[in-house]
Amino acid sequence: MYEFVDRHPRHLGNPGRLLLWALRGWNQSMASKACPPLALYRGFCRVGASAALNDFHVASTLMRREGLKPLHVAPMDACRIEEDEAILLALWQGVAREDVDQVSGTLKLLVKPDAILAVARAMADCSNQMMRAGLDLSRATALSENLQ
Repeated sequence: MYEFVDRHPRHLGNPGRLLLWALRGWNQSMASKACPPLALYRGFCRVGASAALNDFHVASTLMRREGLKPLHVAPMDACRIEEDEAILLALWQGVAREDVDQVSGTLKLLVKPDAILAVARAMADCSNQMMRAGLDLSRATALSENLQ
């Protein structure tokens, strides 16, 4: 998590940037009472990951509804990754890496106990769909070393 917090989003690889965009877009849609899947659909389609959108929406909805506290997600144009965003990016990376200890430990701090399995399952399904689209979330949040 600490490798991401306060960094500029441009330091993320393409999968990480998509994930951050989706997290921010989903929250912005909810705040404006718009339909998050509809708001995110074009972006997911553009990268061939439309099959992942439903699971992303389910995971996000469960985290919001079953969360132990509200998570702060920055506006779309924010130039730095906020602490809660960094936690979520690291969580998604852990899901893609199938790091059960990290994922369950983090989810225990974020959501009610009864929701942990459902959130983890939706995230894993989303991650698998993203992988099929060529977006490897296990490296999604790795800081890019090839940036200029």
